[in-house]
Amino acid sequence: MLYVVVVNKVEEKDKKEFIEISLAHANDSLTLDKGCIAFDVIEGIDAPEEVVFIEKWEDKSYLDAHAIASQTRGKVNALNALRYAKNMKIYRG
Repeated sequence: MLYVVVVNKVEEKDKKEFIEISLAHANDSLTLDKGCIAFDVIEGIDAPEEVVFIEKWEDKSYLDAHAIASQTRGKVNALNALRYAKNMKIYRG
């Protein structure tokens, strides 16, 4: 099992649009990508500029396939245009 934690930093003016696209991206991942067990989009309380993705994947092969499929859906480019920083870490559990 893999856990992916992505901390996105987004300016306040872009946050609503970023979250809307993020939720659509999460829904795509859950419904279209085999091996996606969970994909949560959460907002920072102590750091309001942060929008965090917490994902759970069956294994790395599914995560790798998700990365390729996500690029073709267009939402990743939209997210990249709205965030000013991103930190992704992958954990095994």
